[in-house]
Amino acid sequence: MSRKKLKGMPIIMAAIIACAILLYGKNSDFYSVQYGGSDFRQVYLEEYSGDNSELLYYVNKGDDTVKCFTKGPISIESVGNDTTYKLDAQYSAKNDTTIFKVFAADYISADNSGGKVFVKERLNPENSAISTSFVLDQSVDSLFITFETEDENFSIGHVNMNSNKAVFTDTYVMMVIVLFLSALLLFFINRKYPEEREFFIGEKAFGYDKYVMLFILIATVTVVMTSLPVLDGGIIYGHDIEFHMARIEGIARGLSSGQFPVRIHGGTLNDYGYPNSLFYPELLLYIPAILRLIGVSVYAAYKFYIIEINVLGFIACYLPFKKFTHSRPLALMMTATYMLLPGRLVNAFYRCAIGEFTAMTFLPLVVYGLYAIMYGNKKDWKYLVVGATMVLQSHILSTEITALFACTFALIGIKQLFNKERRIVPLILAAMSTVFINIWFLVPMILMMIQLKLMVFMRPSVSAGFASTDISYLFSIGKIDTATLKGPYGIGFTVLLGVVVYCILRILHEDDENKSKHFACADNMLVNIGLFVFASTAFFPWEKIGSIPLIGNIINSVQFPHRLNGITMVLGVFLIGYAAILLCKNSKHRVAFSAVFICVSMFSSIFVIDQIVGIGRSEMQSKSYYRNNMDNQLSVGQAEYLLEGNNLDYMVANPPVLESENDTMSIENFTHWGTKMSFDYSMDLSGDNSNVIVLPVTYIPNYVIMIDGQRIYPFVTDGARVAFSVPAETGSVTVHYSEPLTFRACEVVSLVSLMAFIFISTSKGKQLLSKLKKN
Repeated sequence: MSRKKLKGMPIIMAAIIACAILLYGKNSDFYSVQYGGSDFRQVYLEEYSGDNSELLYYVNKGDDTVKCFTKGPISIESVGNDTTYKLDAQYSAKNDTTIFKVFAADYISADNSGGKVFVKERLNPENSAISTSFVLDQSVDSLFITFETEDENFSIGHVNMNSNKAVFTDTYVMMVIVLFLSALLLFFINRKYPEEREFFIGEKAFGYDKYVMLFILIATVTVVMTSLPVLDGGIIYGHDIEFHMARIEGIARGLSSGQFPVRIHGGTLNDYGYPNSLFYPELLLYIPAILRLIGVSVYAAYKFYIIEINVLGFIACYLPFKKFTHSRPLALMMTATYMLLPGRLVNAFYRCAIGEFTAMTFLPLVVYGLYAIMYGNKKDWKYLVVGATMVLQSHILSTEITALFACTFALIGIKQLFNKERRIVPLILAAMSTVFINIWFLVPMILMMIQLKLMVFMRPSVSAGFASTDISYLFSIGKIDTATLKGPYGIGFTVLLGVVVYCILRILHEDDENKSKHFACADNMLVNIGLFVFASTAFFPWEKIGSIPLIGNIINSVQFPHRLNGITMVLGVFLIGYAAILLCKNSKHRVAFSAVFICVSMFSSIFVIDQIVGIGRSEMQSKSYYRNNMDNQLSVGQAEYLLEGNNLDYMVANPPVLESENDTMSIENFTHWGTKMSFDYSMDLSGDNSNVIVLPVTYIPNYVIMIDGQRIYPFVTDGARVAFSVPAETGSVTVHYSEPLTFRACEVVSLVSLMAFIFISTSKGKQLLSKLKKN
């Protein structure tokens, strides 16, 4: 098909897709969910009386006569002050002892009373359904729907809850994204390329526009295939999905409460807050968080993030692979192969290990940067800076593993660093640049880890040996065992094939002196593959090394040895490129080689996606589920970044209200959003009455408390929450989190370093550097 015929295709396709999105999602922006009787958890009540402000505390007490069927906690949002939610419930009752209730445990009134009952009706046994509604004037994360009954024969049918107006903007935002991508596609298709830029297959020349269309085709197919599990109407309930969705929500609430960069997730843990951003890098999550700010549901924002990383991943992989092979067909093949590897797809959709999944995306930049410094064009050291920065801003453990690989890679090829070309200089320059660009995150993290007693240091160490990879899984295409943590976390069949082909060709070309330099790098990669594969298996002595003081703590921090295979996979794909260079004599052969490997990669990806979706189909969750399940203990993982003394169960089970041992405390005009809070108080301070107020905030230094314009310095309570002493019997209080000057100074250093790095990467910067060298 000619370019002229293709000219209008993106417009037509965009129109069709936009209409499909509009028709498919026309009702999805309204809150609409249906629960069946099996969705309601049967529990018995303890310490719950009528409409008091305390959250239900559930225990298994079979001798109680009153039982309760409950669904919650549920997150629902308020758009304005008049968002109405309608409920319809089916039931069957033999007597009139059943009370239907809808209440929000985290609803905080202006007088500091926690919890609000929206609906409380006694069910008529002569009816089989109830229809009611309530108005929500503030968003809540802990809404509960309960049936409290003494009727032993009581049963529940369907319970429907619907909003009266759209509360999300998913449909319209997705339409805008599709139109934008279509406009971008149209630009590249219709762009006029210079006639001298040609693309050769063998001796036949093609216009460069043909290559652009081939690139777009392969990129589109690859991105679509690697995003398939999030392109349907549901999403798989993976291992860590609630934690990562809570991160998106936490960043969005942090931005809306005035933080930038976000350090504290103020809305997490029932609004008590969680300092995830201080210890867990979240740079790329700001994009879906911004979507949340413009009304996109966290469910759709999470899906968009997966697609976003796959799109960025194709570019981030293609550029270093192209520089490495000096061949566009091979670069396309290596990119598609890497993105479609089973281990990468398992991280994204089965484990939902989004931090590792994101870090893996940028590993090719790291490997190429190290290759360029030690064996290639050392001027490309900037690739290492970009890759290392993006890995660091994705996942700390992946950063540690990548640093370990960089050390082994450098040690094996140490002669290259100290040869006449002084390659150690760009390596040091890359390391220093990476540190200074990321100092805005590194210094606050290190300072807070030194200053605070975090739970991550209190829990017993976990031996990494229990999650090592079995040999049978190491090279599998899509074998998953749901009963264990094992699965296709290995290098995959495609990489194994490429490594075997390289080894054969290496033996055949052993006497070729022209390739000795290339062999030195490839052999370095091959040795690292062997080391990291060995370390990921049960043959590695994890238990013995883990018992060594200090070293054991570092080793066990890896937790899951299959994480090491991220390095193995990217090195394997580089060896596939080496094999192609050795095997293919011309561009025609390279195209054929690339076509074969792309087909093998796509086959293996289809197989593993089918495995993942097949296993996860029973756990496939709808959009409404993830709107409604954001505020629970899973939203903070293992709560590594809480202080010692924090009671996680207490924070989840109690409304975030102000507390004091002074019974005379009275609160008015109380508001709380994210890390911001304000209220007016009054209390009697005569006699032995306490003057301390405890905030519903997990303690982190640098909260600023102002009372009538006077700054009051907080302290930490026994429950690891923020507290302060009031100077007078009445006052107006404002609370917010404020970064210290140390953090701000680090941010300035990072910004200046980044600008300097960008400048020296431009032509003018390169000219300036060359002049300085001459002088």
